[in-house]
This record gives sequence, C-alpha cells and structure tokens, in this order.
Amino acid sequence: MHCRGRIDLQVKLNGFRIELGEIEEGLARLAQVKEAAVVLVKKSEASSHLEAHVVSAAMREQSDFREGLAIKEELKKSLPHYMIPKKIVFHDSLPMTPNGKIDRKALA
Repeated sequence: MHCRGRIDLQVKLNGFRIELGEIEEGLARLAQVKEAAVVLVKKSEASSHLEAHVVSAAMREQSDFREGLAIKEELKKSLPHYMIPKKIVFHDSLPMTPNGKIDRKALA
C-alpha cells in the first residue's frame, strides 16, 4: 500500500492547514464571481502558493490584474491573510473531468 497524498481539499502552506473549499466558498459569495476553484501551486519543495481560477459572472470592466486585486480586497474582509490566493486567473469556463467535476490537475 502506498500513500500518495490527501484525497480531500486540505493543504498545508506556511504552517497553516487550509481548506481550499472554504476559499472557494468565499469566492462564490462575491457578486463578480460565477464559478471558482483554488489550487496549490508548487514551484519547488520550498516554494508554493495558492492560485484561484475564476469564471466571471459578467463582462469584466477592468483589466484582469485590476479585477484580481478587487477580488482579493473583497476576500480580505472575510478570510485570514494566509488564505488569500497569491494569483487570480480568469477563464471562460473551468476544465471538467468526464465525471463532471472540476479538473484540478489541469488547473495546476
């Protein structure tokens, strides 16, 4: 038997245990977000960060960068600093698995 990691959405980042679903719920509560998924991106063993993948609810009036900053500011009102994604990536739609779930491996 080999353990290949967690099968739930809990990750450990900078000493904090983070439930990715909690961040996704925070994003889903925002008016400008239709759909969201959060993944942990590992650059190396020592370096990793959270990345949010978002489908906008309406046409964005600002650039992706400015819209991402606005979303982060809204998240800061309800989530602790260590749960704020470092990067927000906008998509027309999120990739899905054949089972109809969000394909997190494709996002990472």
